[in-house]
Amino acid sequence: MASEFYFEMTPVDQWQPHDPNSIGGTPWLPTDIDWPHCKQCGERLTFLMQFTIDESHGVPFRPGSHFLAFACWQHDDIADLHGGNLPSEFWTASAGHYQMILARPEDEKRFLKLDERITPHRIEFIRRTESIEHLAPGCDTGADHAKVGGVPCWAQDPESYNCGCGAPMHYFAMLPENFEFPTASGAPIQPNGTGDDHYLLFLGNVNYFMACSKQCSPYAVLTVMQN
Repeated sequence: MASEFYFEMTPVDQWQPHDPNSIGGTPWLPTDIDWPHCKQCGERLTFLMQFTIDESHGVPFRPGSHFLAFACWQHDDIADLHGGNLPSEFWTASAGHYQMILARPEDEKRFLKLDERITPHRIEFIRRTESIEHLAPGCDTGADHAKVGGVPCWAQDPESYNCGCGAPMHYFAMLPENFEFPTASGAPIQPNGTGDDHYLLFLGNVNYFMACSKQCSPYAVLTVMQN
């Protein structure tokens, strides 16, 4: 086994408004992007999480790039499935019950209001040593944690994609199976969830986040799901 490092994402209670690293909270969106809505029901998507990529994270994206994840609490099925080569502007063909964004450092941003469905938590990044297991040529697997950077812990075979612009998609973060987003009092219960006090993303599959290596668009983000 080889050893590298990753940054474990740990939710803590010390959340403050306008924290750019958070579960729930106040989304920090580019000024030309409004809060996304579900194409299936028209309701505002639930804001699940966000974090800013730091140079120390060791991922192949510009420091200051900012990731946000939104999903419909009601239409909570898996994300769209794709082949290795994504179509041009692949995000426009989405079923529309979720939206992933990787804003660029130069994008002017503003904080929007609190999403009242999620109990907000601050995300702290804890550097961990990662033991990488070489399962086969070209098939490595790392720690099974909510993390930024490191090596994805593939539940099945590794997957790779090319953006519709022709650039490769690069992994930058993952969430383990059944990662819970705590809901606030009075929040509606997720139809396909596993409890009345949290939401899951894409039925609780392991989620691997990839984005266009050229960052051709803030929307050029792909969620790969495995279980």
